[in-house]
Amino acid sequence: MRIWKMIIDNFAVWNNIEEDTPDETDKAMLEEIENDQDCRLFISEHDAMKELGL
Repeated sequence: MRIWKMIIDNFAVWNNIEEDTPDETDKAMLEEIENDQDCRLFISEHDAMKELGL
């Protein structure tokens, strides 16, 4: 969560991004993500920070 807080704190402009309705390509990608087991792999915050050099 610290990484996400850092992103939000440093890129406050993200608060002004409009939400858009997904098109067919977006929907197909989201469906593929939901059905792909590799998309369910997560790493710890520590490992993510190490990989990012933080």
